[in-house]
Amino acid sequence: MDKFKSIFKLIIFDCMNPTYKKGKKRSNKIPIAIAVIIILVALVIFATIYTQPHVYYINAPTSLGLALNSSILYKLPSSTDTFVLYLKNSTNNSATLYITRTPVLAYPVLAIYLTKGGSANISSEESKVADMHILLLSSNYKGAELELTPIDPSLGLKPSGLSTVLQPTSFIERMLYTGNVSIISTTSTTTSTSITTTTINQSSIIPMQQIMGFVNTTAPGMLMNSFAALYQKDSVCNASVYNATFQTLENMKAEGPNSFYNVSPSVPRSININVTKIASNTYLVTYIGVTPSKLYTGALLNLKVSLTPTPILLNVSFEGPFKNMNLTQVTKIYTFQSSIQNFCGAYMPYIP
Repeated sequence: MDKFKSIFKLIIFDCMNPTYKKGKKRSNKIPIAIAVIIILVALVIFATIYTQPHVYYINAPTSLGLALNSSILYKLPSSTDTFVLYLKNSTNNSATLYITRTPVLAYPVLAIYLTKGGSANISSEESKVADMHILLLSSNYKGAELELTPIDPSLGLKPSGLSTVLQPTSFIERMLYTGNVSIISTTSTTTSTSITTTTINQSSIIPMQQIMGFVNTTAPGMLMNSFAALYQKDSVCNASVYNATFQTLENMKAEGPNSFYNVSPSVPRSININVTKIASNTYLVTYIGVTPSKLYTGALLNLKVSLTPTPILLNVSFEGPFKNMNLTQVTKIYTFQSSIQNFCGAYMPYIP
C-alpha cells in the first residue's frame, strides 16, 4: 500500500508541474485534467483494494463506519450495479456523503447532507424512486457511523432529505478553471435542474464559477438548493390542496392569518442568488427568496466567502423567515416541508 501511495504521489506531482521542452513551456491544463481523473479513479481503487477488500451487499439494515475522505463499495438487491459511498465531510453534528455508480466518471454523483440522527431515502441510480435509506447514527471530525437499509423500489417511495446531483460532464472544465481538486456541483437536484438564477453585481470581475462551485458543496448552499427545488415544485399549490393539507396537519381549518389567501403571498416561488465583492478575494453570496408580493421578497441566507488561500466560509447568517435560526433549525424546516407528499409542503408551518 505504501508503495502504491508513493507512486500515486509521484504521478500527481509530475502532472501538476509542467516541464520545458524545446524552449517552450508546456501547458499545464492537460496535466491538471489528468490529475483530476487519476484522483477520482484512485478513490475507487483505494475503496476496492485497500479500504474494503469486498463489496457490501445491503440486503438488510447494515451499520458501518467511514473515516473522513474514505469510501466503501456496495450493492443492492434491486440493482446489478456497484456503487461508491464516499464521506466528503463530517463534523460533530453532520456529514456530507457522495454516492455514485462505478465507474466514477461515467455517472452523476449524488451529494447528501445529514444532521446527526437524521436520515434520508435516496436513489443510488438517480431515479425518482428510492432504493436505500441512510441514517447518520453519529459523527465527528474524524468520521461517521451510518446505517444503510435497502428499500424495495416497487414501493414507489420518493427520494427525500437534502440531496444535490453533481454532473460529471463539467468536472474537468471546472477543475481547470478553479485549480481545486474536488468535486464541484451544479444547482441541480433530484427533482429539478437549473432552478437557481444567478445575478452578478460587480465592480470588477467576479470568479462566479469558483465561488458557486464552492458554496454548492457546503451544507448551507446545498440546503438552499434543496429549498429552491421545493419552492419550484410547490409553486402550483392551490387553495383546495392547501386547505386539506392544513386541516390534516393542524387539525383545524385554514382561516384568518392561516388562510391560503393570506399565506400564499409570502411563500417563495424561487430563489435568486446575488454575489458582491466586499473585499480582496472576499465575497458575499446572498440567497433571495422571490415571492408573489414584493413585500416579502428578501434575503434568506448570507454567506461570506473567502477564496484564499483556499475557499472557506467566513460567516453564515440566515435571514427573513429564518432569521436568528441556525443550520440545524432551518434543516428541520426543510425536512418537514419536503416530507409532505403533495405540492403544498412549502406552505405548511413548522412547529418544533
